[in-house]
Amino acid sequence: MTCDRCAAEATTSLAAARLCASCKEGVLAPIRARVAEYDARDAVRAAWQGYGVQRGVLRPEYGPKDAELACDQCGAEWVGIPGAACWWCWDRNEKTIAWQAQAVLTPPDYDPDDRNYTNVMGAWIDRMAIAVEAGIIAREEATRAYQRGVRHGHAA
Repeated sequence: MTCDRCAAEATTSLAAARLCASCKEGVLAPIRARVAEYDARDAVRAAWQGYGVQRGVLRPEYGPKDAELACDQCGAEWVGIPGAACWWCWDRNEKTIAWQAQAVLTPPDYDPDDRNYTNVMGAWIDRMAIAVEAGIIAREEATRAYQRGVRHGHAA
């Protein structure tokens, strides 16, 4: 048998296609890269996100696949499709991120005449840089917060 993509000998099949090892890797490599990208991007989100696990009977009056669910993280209960994302976990995560953004964008209330002022303000700038890198705030938000702090005598 020959490979469906090239003239080499087919050594395996993928779905209905007969493929050589090289062509099989050519098909699977982009898929693996996409999965790795998704895993890296959503690793933090997955730690905060719960999913519905069937804990009760099927509830066809809501839909053909709906059942009584409970969140595997927070224990919230609802009727939905097993594996559905938990709204309560999502809401908690959104509120936590908003609180973190508000906290990091607020300049420290520190006396400019204090000898530790420069260190305190430098630490605030470092916290904003970490929040930008983590995706909690945008670089523009950090810049505006710093500029407001300078205008109000908070920042160095």
